[in-house]
Amino acid sequence: RLHNYLRSILESMNSGIIAVDLDGCITMFNKAAQDFLGLPASDMISRKYQKVIKPEDSILLDTLKTLLPYSKEEVIQSPDNGALNVEVTTTLVRDENNQVLGALEVIVDLTEWRKLEEQVQRV
Repeated sequence: RLHNYLRSILESMNSGIIAVDLDGCITMFNKAAQDFLGLPASDMISRKYQKVIKPEDSILLDTLKTLLPYSKEEVIQSPDNGALNVEVTTTLVRDENNQVLGALEVIVDLTEWRKLEEQVQRV
């Protein structure tokens, strides 16, 4: 029940969530990630991250290699929403013994925020 509850929370988020295991296989790909990237979430589970995401955009795999979190802003092309300003952050997923289980990527849409910032600067 707890597993289903947590999955429901992740699916309800406006931020895209992608998780991979130590082999770089996708273990979580929520609806927001599907919407941002235009990739069907149901087809992503168990696929290799590097086969789904362009290698130059794979900061999630860099997190696994270096054991360091990353954060960057970029513009992505969303099939439904056009160009989106997003912040992509990564972190390691650890168990209760601090052993690394994989890595997590969070994609946050900053498009409206950036538009508001531009309006404030113009004023």
